[in-house]
Amino acid sequence: MSHDYADYLTQFARPYVYTTSISPAIACATLASLKIIQSMKSKRDEISWLAIFNISAKECRLF
Repeated sequence: MSHDYADYLTQFARPYVYTTSISPAIACATLASLKIIQSMKSKRDEISWLAIFNISAKECRLF
């Protein structure tokens, strides 16, 4: 990369440097959500059972 091109990007592309990363608030909310989900084993089991039932019911054409 030429020095002029690198200098141009340094001066005029600054607003775009961090646009592809997630915000700290979203990262924090995601971690909090994962902690909640991990602590709810019975609810995860229920949802898993419902998903399996739904797939089986569709295969048997119950609905």
